[in-house]
Amino acid sequence: MKDLADTIEWSTGESAQLFSGFRGTGKSTELRRLEQRLNAREDTVAFLCDMQQHMNLNTSVEISDFLISMAGAFGEEVEKRLGVDHELLHPC
Repeated sequence: MKDLADTIEWSTGESAQLFSGFRGTGKSTELRRLEQRLNAREDTVAFLCDMQQHMNLNTSVEISDFLISMAGAFGEEVEKRLGVDHELLHPC
């Protein structure tokens, strides 16, 4: 996780990092540690979104469905952390 955090922290612009592993190997624990490390910085805000609550992880998914689910999960995390109702920010 240190290498992943270093890559993110030293990035001069946007970056995308992929992280995978078998069930039960500690991925969620490591991602929570990464989130804490990144949020300890003054110039970074990191959110960890649990996609299990937003989509069925046992079936194949279309990219559009994934992106919509990810946006919803992110909005909920923002609301939890910042106390901002994301629906008030962007009413649709």
